[in-house]
Amino acid sequence: MPEINQYVVKPKEIAELIAKSAGLTEGEWWLSMTFGFAPGNFGPNDAEIVPGVAVVVQNLTLQRVLPTVQPRPPESLIVDASKLSQKA
Repeated sequence: MPEINQYVVKPKEIAELIAKSAGLTEGEWWLSMTFGFAPGNFGPNDAEIVPGVAVVVQNLTLQRVLPTVQPRPPESLIVDASKLSQKA
């Protein structure tokens, strides 16, 4: 059997994993991210340096979908905690 070296998950799957881990059993939830931007000069060597920006994910947040907040996140990103199996 080949060795597994990588797992790829989508944002909704991450939200499901966090919701299960937190023991959530009700509400709609979605994953949001906070990004950071850092300007700088980048390149493979001194002769090829160019201005640019680095983008980093600073944190992930599992956020409840509230009916009063608009616009509503896309349905494809929303996790209904009441439909998740609490078994890991």
